[in-house]
Amino acid sequence: MKAMSLVVFFCAGLLFCSGCGGPRRAPVEIIQERQRLPTLFFTEKTNQPVIAPGDKLMLVDPKTKELAWPAHECANPNCPGRNNGVPFLFIRPLDVGYFVKEDDSIGHDPEKSRATPPYHGCPECVKIRHLGTETPEEKALYNSFDKLHELPKSVKRRAQLDQELKEAMAVDPAKK
Repeated sequence: MKAMSLVVFFCAGLLFCSGCGGPRRAPVEIIQERQRLPTLFFTEKTNQPVIAPGDKLMLVDPKTKELAWPAHECANPNCPGRNNGVPFLFIRPLDVGYFVKEDDSIGHDPEKSRATPPYHGCPECVKIRHLGTETPEEKALYNSFDKLHELPKSVKRRAQLDQELKEAMAVDPAKK
């Protein structure tokens, strides 16, 4: 009988503690993990996909030694680049002055930076637009179609992290 009550007490303790979830992480840790979620990049010249932490504006692909930029997607339902309903993916280099140095680090040439062309949105949509006669509202609409692409596993993990952050930021009424 004594052994049975010990087993019941032990199991009840396990059930109680399993709901605790352990110590909460600090919000800064959650935010840092959120920023480092896997992100799709494409190399600048050969358009090779690279998956890397998303806390960088650009990176050097170790295989091709090219600059790689985060993938963007066009949310325009009429984008000519859509393929069977799948959004067109593209890169948006922020500045043409960046380059890969001989030691595989990233360099910057201010002279080339001045030659960075204006951004007009999805390169496939640009082909069907009339940039010279567009209204500011039309330009804003096309710019709104440009979204940073998120990998499905990162979307799922981001939702989990957002929930964890919400819980970590909640004020515990017992601690008031």
